[in-house]
Amino acid sequence: MRLIALVAAASAACLAPLAAEAASVSKKVEIAAAPDKVWAAIGGFCDIGSWLPIVATCEMTETGGKKVRTLTTGDGGVLVESLERWDDAGMSYTYRIQSSPLPMENYIATIKVSGKGKASTVEWSSSFDPKGAPEADVVKTISGIYQAGFDGLKKKL
Repeated sequence: MRLIALVAAASAACLAPLAAEAASVSKKVEIAAAPDKVWAAIGGFCDIGSWLPIVATCEMTETGGKKVRTLTTGDGGVLVESLERWDDAGMSYTYRIQSSPLPMENYIATIKVSGKGKASTVEWSSSFDPKGAPEADVVKTISGIYQAGFDGLKKKL
């Protein structure tokens, strides 16, 4: 009887659905400008408000040796993000959302510029766990934010 219980438990464990994978968003845009010019337009970690229209203000602090930006949106939302990695030579940075009103957790993203001559590609990609909203809705929201940022970058350049 004990063997049957053990086999049943093992079978149930094998048939149980796997843990859900994190959701992700990855968007690219081509910009008719040299990569170094595009990287300069993206600017420092707190310059995001100069090209992402939803950001009204950005305040930079440092916590535990990490740069932290507090973004306030036009509607009063507050996002706190930490800089995880900055690669000036590779024209990319990775950041993590520490807190936000968005329905997700464990968000980490990278913005990267590449290209040659007067043609650049900007890629903004992230992974996160939706929380309190359907994954499709959260993906749509993040995609919309990225698109607004790309439109803002093009306008700035």
